[in-house]
Amino acid sequence: MRLIGSGCEVELAVMITVAQIRERLIDLLASKEDSSLDDFDEWLAGASWNMHQDSDLEAQWFAAEIELALAENESNIDLLRRRLKDILHSQPVTVNRATVKISTGSSTTSQHQEWPFAFVGKQRVVVYG
Repeated sequence: MRLIGSGCEVELAVMITVAQIRERLIDLLASKEDSSLDDFDEWLAGASWNMHQDSDLEAQWFAAEIELALAENESNIDLLRRRLKDILHSQPVTVNRATVKISTGSSTTSQHQEWPFAFVGKQRVVVYG
C-alpha cells in the first residue's frame, strides 16, 4: 500500500494489478467518448505512480506499454485506440482454475462429484464438465 497525495488531499492506494489495468483498458476501448480517454490516462498515471515499489513486473510492463502508447499517439485518437487494442491483445490472460467437490449421501452411502471451474473477470465463474 502507498499514499498518494498533494497538498491537503491524501488518497490511499493499493498495489495495481494486470487484471485491474486490463479491466479499465477494456472499458476505455468499449467507450466511444474521448473524455473517457482522459479519465483513463489520469487514473493510470495516479495508480501506476511508484508502482515499482509494490506491483509485480508484469503489471509494471503492462502499464509502461500503455503509458508509452498514450504519450506517442495522443494527437491521433484512432491510431491510439488501435495501439491500445494491440497492447491489450498482447497481454496474456491469467485464469485461476480450481475444483469444486460436492458430496451427497446418507448414513450408509455417499457420492462425490467434482467440477473444475475458473474465475474469469470480476465476478464470473465458468464451470467445465
